[in-house]
Amino acid sequence: MGNTNHEVKAKFIRGFSNKTRLQILESIKNREKTVSEIVDDLKGTAKRYRQPH
Repeated sequence: MGNTNHEVKAKFIRGFSNKTRLQILESIKNREKTVSEIVDDLKGTAKRYRQPH
């Protein structure tokens, strides 16, 4: 049981290891924003930050 808990925590933390995800979190930490506002903050395009399906 303890091992599974550690695995879940590790997966959660890995989710924040991506530079773009951290930039997005930083962008929205003080208020909700539209995708366009986030993209403007990151100075990129929405297509660049899309995750593949």
